[in-house]
Amino acid sequence: MLEVAQGRKEATWPSGLGLGLSACLIVKNEEQFLPECLASLRGIADEVVLVDTGSTDHTVEIAQAAGARVVHEEWRNDFSAARNRSLQEATGEWILVIDADERLQPGQAERLRQLLTEGQADAYQLLIVNFPDDEDARATSHRIGLFRNRREYRYEGLVHEQIGPSILKGGGKIVTCSLKLDHLGYDVKVRIAKGKESRNVGLIQRALKQDPGNPFMRYNLAQEHYTAGRFEEAVVQFRRCLWLAPADKVSYGSIAVYRMVDSLARLKRWEEALRLCDQYEGLMPDYTDLKFLDGVVALNAGDMQRALLSLLKAVGQGESPAEKYELVHAGSGSYKAWWYLGQVYERGGQDAKALAAYTGALAADVKYVPALRSWMETALRLASDALSRKSATGEDGAGAEAGAKAKAGSSIVAGAATVAYAQLQSVLGEKKDEVGLKGADAVYTALLNARGYDEALQVLGWKAWEGHEAERLHREGLVLLAAGRVEDALAVLEQALAAASAGAKASLGEGDTVRAAVVAGAEAGTIAEGGKAEVHAPGPEEQANAETPGILRDAALAAWTLGRRGAAVQYASQLAGWAAWADEAAALRAVLVRGQGEKAAQGLVGDSEGQGDGDGDGNADGMGVDVVLSNVTGLARASAAGLGDAGDPGAATGQEAVWNLIARCAFLGLGDLVDGLVAYLQERGVQESLIRRRLGEVFWALHLEELAVELFIQAALQGEHTDTSLQIIAMYARRKGFLREAEAVLRHVMESNPEDAVVVLRLAGVLEEQGKGDEALAVVREAQGRMPNSAILRSWMRSHGVASDDRDATAAT
Repeated sequence: MLEVAQGRKEATWPSGLGLGLSACLIVKNEEQFLPECLASLRGIADEVVLVDTGSTDHTVEIAQAAGARVVHEEWRNDFSAARNRSLQEATGEWILVIDADERLQPGQAERLRQLLTEGQADAYQLLIVNFPDDEDARATSHRIGLFRNRREYRYEGLVHEQIGPSILKGGGKIVTCSLKLDHLGYDVKVRIAKGKESRNVGLIQRALKQDPGNPFMRYNLAQEHYTAGRFEEAVVQFRRCLWLAPADKVSYGSIAVYRMVDSLARLKRWEEALRLCDQYEGLMPDYTDLKFLDGVVALNAGDMQRALLSLLKAVGQGESPAEKYELVHAGSGSYKAWWYLGQVYERGGQDAKALAAYTGALAADVKYVPALRSWMETALRLASDALSRKSATGEDGAGAEAGAKAKAGSSIVAGAATVAYAQLQSVLGEKKDEVGLKGADAVYTALLNARGYDEALQVLGWKAWEGHEAERLHREGLVLLAAGRVEDALAVLEQALAAASAGAKASLGEGDTVRAAVVAGAEAGTIAEGGKAEVHAPGPEEQANAETPGILRDAALAAWTLGRRGAAVQYASQLAGWAAWADEAAALRAVLVRGQGEKAAQGLVGDSEGQGDGDGDGNADGMGVDVVLSNVTGLARASAAGLGDAGDPGAATGQEAVWNLIARCAFLGLGDLVDGLVAYLQERGVQESLIRRRLGEVFWALHLEELAVELFIQAALQGEHTDTSLQIIAMYARRKGFLREAEAVLRHVMESNPEDAVVVLRLAGVLEEQGKGDEALAVVREAQGRMPNSAILRSWMRSHGVASDDRDATAAT
């Protein structure tokens, strides 16, 4: 690789701002990120110094083609040594330190010119906008990245190197500025693949052997554990760090506190997390991130009042001041806080207030996917409830179109889709074109599930789908299939296959293999002869091709429904070419080849003709749910071996794929294929009781509650259940007035999982409805003895005017 690079004609870096700015990088195998980093520096930096520590990919070639000056440095397990070598090679008056996975945000040339010419400081902290693999975790942090080129300014530390100490030691002034870098390499998977995490931990531990009392290294070790998901270890190291260096005395103190609280929350140690919030919020009252986290933890702990107050305070304060705190999470004082407020209201049964909170979230960020999804689902519930009430009282429906749907025989839910979608359009207004692809897909999915087919098709006309033709056509085909327009659906799905295929061919062309080098050097004409870098970065066309397996599956379903067995089998056979879909393809092909199902699913619940009518109140003509509920106390005898989650042979990957397929066919009303797939599972030895329970889950998701509960009960009487299925039985029985039976089920669930406070309160509620108030109090008191830190149980005691048995465990130090 080096010989190839050295044998090529090196390009010249084009002129920058002419202010003597040297951009310095240290790299190793960064061909994925480097081109766009270099592109962001064109017209800005007067030179680029790149220290390569042993790349084996095309990093060096890309850098030389762009005109960067490449320096080769042996890696010595010392980041400061590599950084300082780049500073040593720089000739400019100012230095910009940037990593390959960072980009200087566009439009900042004038701001940079002002900083360099006015010279109000010797060094500037830049704002780093981190874009992790989970876009909901977007955050802003600080780093000294722009400073004068002085010999005494040098980095210190083997890892997580710092230049601040040497600048301060030399009498330099450090100021925070608004210059921004986008950081794209924050993905945990990328870090693991490159071995960054294990490398960093080794270097930190080596540094701690030399200086065990170094709080910054303790902090760095905690950070590595946190990022890798080792939250127990992270808590220990964050504690040690904060003991050595109080949070208000070090710049990274707020990060240590926030991530320690977050680690405890991820470990479900709610009370410890809330106590830490109480301890530190006074030290950093304007750090909205911590107040927001307090609200989220309280919500998870079941303390709704504290959650409400904390989240209201968060939206009242707004975002944390980015110039003051080293880590600021986007949305903590705006769209995320509003969304969690909506969650608090939803859990309290206040859908109207929840919808208002979700509207607040969308006003702050129309691209926030959870808010779009929750807004749509809540609006659908409210509209459905309103239409149901008007239907029951004989009033006119909400809107002529909704009424027309009802007269045409569609469900009330479908009519609600018309009302809810009109409201959403009013909320989004002109911002609708700003909604991203994931957000548009969330709205589409909610409407499709509500059988709002016309509205789902309208969403597919949003701007977000431009450039994603295969995905759009696939979803259009699915709407048509669900609406019973099968001939049209198959035609559209075939168009989707063609679009995905065309996209794949476009993305694999020769031009794309040199994309990275072109980005870096095409403007200066610097790609040397014979210097094509075989760098392939998947583009949107190739991502569209990832849609192909799903299209093939749905095309097979459509073809089968039309009686075109040969085409259906052909599509299923093509689906088998995708390894991740092999199990689903095998099941689908087996059923299609064999022909019509054997009514296996229906046989489990008696004669269930019409079970898939989709109106939310279908029921099998089997035993009848009321009859089954009256026998539910037999659970104790049927499951004497214990009521914990039964062994689930369906958890195997292959069977899970079949269940996904069953759920899809059930939603589309393809009863024969559901029967065939159930028979397929039976032939492979899956127990009837397990099939009943899993079918119950499918029908529950489709809002066929009575049918689902009957299946759950029959499965439970055979010893097959989960805590979730049992609680669904209990709460359904409670709604139906079978309080004694609900009590029996909840007592058994509590015996299997005695530290689930939610189950305890549900049992207490059922007991109270039977007039057993003293028994309910005894149940909660006994549970509090097992869970002295439970905020949920304490809240219940307070609401009943009873002194709580307040025995909080002291956090370990």
